[in-house]
Amino acid sequence: VPPEYLGRQVWVRYDSRLVRIYNERLEQIAIHGRTSLGCFRTDWQHIADEKISAVERGADYLLAKADRIGGEAGQWARAMMEERGVQGIRVLQGFVGLARKHSAVTINHASRTALHARLFRLRSLRELCKRLADKEDLQFAESHPIIRPLADYQAVLTHNPAERR
Repeated sequence: VPPEYLGRQVWVRYDSRLVRIYNERLEQIAIHGRTSLGCFRTDWQHIADEKISAVERGADYLLAKADRIGGEAGQWARAMMEERGVQGIRVLQGFVGLARKHSAVTINHASRTALHARLFRLRSLRELCKRLADKEDLQFAESHPIIRPLADYQAVLTHNPAERR
């Protein structure tokens, strides 16, 4: 049934070839051809969006998500699909998943490096992202709004507490 009828009572009529489903006003809401015992047939329009996996949505959907990460990410994804063909769908799915762990800047930088080196394996890209993220974590900021300037600490260290008495 369409997603809006999940959990609701419906009327069903069937014969040897067709199954017809009606709402409470006896309006036909779906029709399906009969299948053999133990088999199922689902109309794609009756599947809720959150239940459709990225693989089922296809390469164009995943490529669009890669484009939203950034320009280099989209270029790497397209080059990888061109190189690997249909086997690249799973790689593309994992690639898009990198955005949950790494920043777009890191993924784009890693994509640029991987594209230049013609690396089209997800393992290689994950390793590049990990290395770049580790490098970013090691960089210290010269100043930050919640950290006092070093001169304030110097004043505390050079202040002689005996002078107060």
